[in-house]
Amino acid sequence: MVIERLLGQRGDAREILRLPGDGYVDISDAEWGELEILRDLTFHRVVLAQQEIAVNFVDCLFRESRFRGLHSTGHFWGAGNRWERCDLSGINLADVISPANVFEQCAFEDVSLVGYKPAKTVFRRCRFSRLRLEGFRVVDNATLKGDPDLERRGARVAFVQCEFDQPYFSKCFFEGVAFDGCQVSGAVVEACDFRGVITDQPWWKADERSGDPFIAFLQELIDVTAERLGKESASYDALDGYRRDYVSGRTTSRDYSAVLYGGQVPDRELDLLEEIFDDIEGRYPF
Repeated sequence: MVIERLLGQRGDAREILRLPGDGYVDISDAEWGELEILRDLTFHRVVLAQQEIAVNFVDCLFRESRFRGLHSTGHFWGAGNRWERCDLSGINLADVISPANVFEQCAFEDVSLVGYKPAKTVFRRCRFSRLRLEGFRVVDNATLKGDPDLERRGARVAFVQCEFDQPYFSKCFFEGVAFDGCQVSGAVVEACDFRGVITDQPWWKADERSGDPFIAFLQELIDVTAERLGKESASYDALDGYRRDYVSGRTTSRDYSAVLYGGQVPDRELDLLEEIFDDIEGRYPF
């Protein structure tokens, strides 16, 4: 089994696995769904396809490898990894991180990233076709050593000379993100905050600059409350009033739960909403 043979090993994965030749070799098997950590390995011309990935990669190098139809929650991109000339297609990652990762000349096609919180990550000369980025926000990690491109640009995440074709950006905060020499065509942007973005070539519309993902989040809560409990419910009244206060500036607090658990909303309503509210919140970068 692939993971069993790689655990605790260092060096070239092909040599460890005794893979013949230098052509592409498929290393897919059911073990990739196990929660394990692989460190300090080099993967060259491997194929990993149609798997649920629970394995964490740390300080690994991937070269000219292909990833197809993968699903993962959390740490597939792990920490301190480098990806060179890799192809990723049909990838769906939720609650994904990528601390101190570098992607160099990689191709992303039909990749969906939900709840993506990168730290000190660089995408350099990468191509994105139909990228779906939902709930994106950069996080700080002072203990990580970042790529020199980040310090040079004063950024925490950087897209350098990348191409985006028909990307979809939703509920994203772009503060601390640098877009340097990028080409973006056919972008769809919904409820994204571009304050603090670093670029001399804005590719989004002027009216999208003032977007606030939190307002879109509140509207989703209000809509599902109306659908489940009706507009006459205490939950709807509390949330709708809170949204109006937030939009008008009467409150700047993002603690929406305070209006639900302040004693005005019956427990029976909260019991019906809690699970679906948790699902909605999972798609936002708060």
